[in-house]
Amino acid sequence: MKYEITSETRTVAGVVVRRIRGLDGRTGGFVESEANLSQEGACWLHGDSLAFEDAEVSGDAQVYGTVSGRARVRGSAAVHGEVSGDAVVEGRAKVYGVVKGHHVVGGDTVVYGVLD
Repeated sequence: MKYEITSETRTVAGVVVRRIRGLDGRTGGFVESEANLSQEGACWLHGDSLAFEDAEVSGDAQVYGTVSGRARVRGSAAVHGEVSGDAVVEGRAKVYGVVKGHHVVGGDTVVYGVLD
């Protein structure tokens, strides 16, 4: 286990999310449940980032923004914007904009705009 869910809450889009805290004491972002952020790998939610609904963050992925819906962020991907719907961000891809719907963003791709 690498983190625990704290009692600090926020409500986002009608969903109650709770802050995470690493077992090393570092503060992380917010999840709806433990299913949103893997306990394996180096994946992490930074600052006030969010992962909720059926979204999953795994591998070594780093999230500084929002992941929601049934979106998946994995590998060494980084999300600074928003990923939602059934979108997948993987590999070394970086999202600074918005990825929605059924898009798959991978490799070394960088998204600055909106993929809807």
